[in-house]
Amino acid sequence: MKPYVPDPALDELVCSELARRTELIAAQARVIAHAQARQAEFLVDLQGWSEDPQVSSRLHGNPESIRLADVNAATLT
Repeated sequence: MKPYVPDPALDELVCSELARRTELIAAQARVIAHAQARQAEFLVDLQGWSEDPQVSSRLHGNPESIRLADVNAATLT
């Protein structure tokens, strides 16, 4: 590795590139966080729906529904 030699133009270029690359990572993190928040909303909605007495009685009384829920839960983890 070469020793550091001050060069204002090159230093500015490196700092700009660092900022650009860091922002790409931060932008992707925001996209992921948004997707995780939406997933949490869907899970809360699913829980509320499945706790409805008419839905719950159908789900718990039907072995195929229970198997499907197990398969779907496994794909989420």
